[in-house]
Amino acid sequence: MGGAPVGISLNAVRGGPVAVVDAFQARWERWRVTQHAVVAPALQFPADPWRSAPGGNPPARRPTDGWSVASLVTGLLGLGPVAAVLGFVGVRRTRDALRRGRGMAVTGIVLGLVGTIVGIVFVALATTQPSAEPGYTYGDNPRLDTLWDQCQAGDMGACDDLYFSSTWHSDYERFGDTCGGRTNGYARCDP
Repeated sequence: MGGAPVGISLNAVRGGPVAVVDAFQARWERWRVTQHAVVAPALQFPADPWRSAPGGNPPARRPTDGWSVASLVTGLLGLGPVAAVLGFVGVRRTRDALRRGRGMAVTGIVLGLVGTIVGIVFVALATTQPSAEPGYTYGDNPRLDTLWDQCQAGDMGACDDLYFSSTWHSDYERFGDTCGGRTNGYARCDP
């Protein structure tokens, strides 16, 4: 096999530099194709179930799983346990890739678990009361009576202690909250 083409006709030289370049490029292409022609083997890919044959109908879209959508929606609405259960069902149904929606199902599971944990913590905090002394009014509890007397005498720290130690909505709490009747409440007595 010969080397690269170098011969260019005299007519190309007379046409100027552009004609010389064009002639050289044409000759180079002919030589390259004949000397180094490589035929690429036909590539075989597995058939895609979501593509149609050439010239056929457009591919069918995979349906979105309803359980996954329901999981996402209930998770956004704050229905924690429901969202988690629907999400687990949605993940199972989208496992075979015949349906879309796996991301929505996983998001529903996360939102459901977070919502459940937040709900449990909220209920636990709402139903527990700090350690309050039993008693509703003056004379029911000797310790709270002592704090009442100290608050009435002007000890603002005792008024705060009375407020925080008494049962909700009791006379003890109201007396401590108003600093022994000196304020309208809603503020600490001893800043």
